[in-house]
Amino acid sequence: MKRLILLIALSIAASIALAGGNPATYNTKTGRLDIPAVIVDGGPINYSVAFEKADAPATSVHINAFRLLPESVALAEDPSAPEWLFVHTAATAELVSDTTLVVPFEQDVFAFTDRPYRQHTYLNATQFVSLWADAGSDSFQADPPNAVLTWADSGVVKEAEVELLDAKLVGDGKSIQYTTTWLTSRYDIPDATIVQSVSLFIDDATQAPYKIGDTGPSGGKVFYISHDGRKGIEAAPVDAGRVPWGCDGVYVQWTAPNIGAGQSNTENIIDKCGESTAAYLASEYTWPNGQKGGSLPSKHELNELYRHKDVVGGFANDYYWSSSENGSDGAWVQFFDGGYQGSSYKYGTFLVRAVRAF
Repeated sequence: MKRLILLIALSIAASIALAGGNPATYNTKTGRLDIPAVIVDGGPINYSVAFEKADAPATSVHINAFRLLPESVALAEDPSAPEWLFVHTAATAELVSDTTLVVPFEQDVFAFTDRPYRQHTYLNATQFVSLWADAGSDSFQADPPNAVLTWADSGVVKEAEVELLDAKLVGDGKSIQYTTTWLTSRYDIPDATIVQSVSLFIDDATQAPYKIGDTGPSGGKVFYISHDGRKGIEAAPVDAGRVPWGCDGVYVQWTAPNIGAGQSNTENIIDKCGESTAAYLASEYTWPNGQKGGSLPSKHELNELYRHKDVVGGFANDYYWSSSENGSDGAWVQFFDGGYQGSSYKYGTFLVRAVRAF
């Protein structure tokens, strides 16, 4: 996690000169300090600072209580990549030969990541075999994965390490045929036989299993993928309702516009103003796969949602709330018949579409 320590002694009405000659400006009405191009871990990141004391007098003061709100894409800050692991299970499988394994597709493949990400999702058969179709340098096609194959034989669970050179749908899409190389096993390789209680534990795919328009982990439609292709945001297939934004006359402060801020914005709005908010309505949404919980999209997330509205579907030609406020009386909205973004009074009644980051 990035940490910054700023010791700021400022004249409220003045600009602050930062490294590189970029000024930081303080808004006395909103209590926000905009800091462009702060160098963090070798790269420039734009920040805004909302001070704990937003009504500071217009005199020289020492400010020592504030929060940093990153304006850059939060979903892609971490340069490290999660490794996806996949589990394909079936009651039986056919070992056609020592190079061909056919496994029925009885349920979606479970995928999960290593710590500290601890993400998970489910892939249908088409999504799963597409991992071998990508010709990228880090794809299964270019660098086939290893897998541990386990099966039951007369009450003994046996295992073998195999390399999965290819995977394709066979039998009208009801099974996956793997092209294999057997690497090592303490047991003899079964040949031309049916094996029982089969599991394949497939290692290490750093490519994202999603693209825009796919069904996401919670059953929504994916409308945003981070620049490295490893994280994203899905949208609910239907609106959650039409309500006021809430918090009328209350300045929540911690409601950044950037992509990735929707969840924290939502939590901050609920903490400040409770259940009578558009954010709370989004947080109570129940997704198609049964999960409960979502967020009100930030200003920039809402714009991405508008850009891909035809992919997600179900939108009205009307205004939708974002979770990014514009002072104590207003919040950002977007018109989904033209794309206009503007600020509206919080007491206005507009539509809510829940989203969820993964």
